[in-house]
Amino acid sequence: MTSFDSPMAGNAGQRKDRPVDLTHEDKPSGERSGFSIRNRLIPAITAVIVIGLLGLLGYSLFGSPKKSVVEGPGRVNTVGSLVTLGNRPAPDFTLTDFSGGQISLDQFRGKTVVLNFWASWCGPCKAEAPILADLAKTSDPSKIAVVGIAVWDLESDSQAFLKDHGLNYANGSDKNGAVAIDYGVSGVPETFFISPDGKLMGKFPGQLQSTQQVSDLLKELTSRA
Repeated sequence: MTSFDSPMAGNAGQRKDRPVDLTHEDKPSGERSGFSIRNRLIPAITAVIVIGLLGLLGYSLFGSPKKSVVEGPGRVNTVGSLVTLGNRPAPDFTLTDFSGGQISLDQFRGKTVVLNFWASWCGPCKAEAPILADLAKTSDPSKIAVVGIAVWDLESDSQAFLKDHGLNYANGSDKNGAVAIDYGVSGVPETFFISPDGKLMGKFPGQLQSTQQVSDLLKELTSRA
């Protein structure tokens, strides 16, 4: 009996020996779609992040400019209350005023000194400026001296502040903050009351409300001396 090979059997043998080709085209369509989405999303997300960072950089460089630059750790005192200081010696100072001269605490010896620390960017400082101007005009110059010290501020902005508010009493610039450190200034505005013999009677951190308030504070401190 003659034997013969079946074509079906031959084809089966060839399929068995042929290596399986799992190329990209052989992958399921769902898997190919997943790779495609991820490949598109990654560049898009990267672009969004880069654009966001560039936007923040541009805003920090050119957006919302401020008139004054705080040159030290500044804080605004919003609520005022009298603090007594035990009549210890007031730290002396010599500063350049805004006309190029000099002012020192020693030149006011024999007078009660109302020493006000302020900055042009400080809202409460702006609000109390007319009060200090009025106090300087109405007080007996032989008994009371109003002195201002600009701190944590740009000199040009300080000069504009004095002009805008018509402040003609003695004012100096504490450029390096040394006087503020000596006095332990916690923020602006902050007003110190110094006796005629150069002693620290007390301070008022916060906005002054009226010339009458200043008068009442001085009476209270004097009665405790």
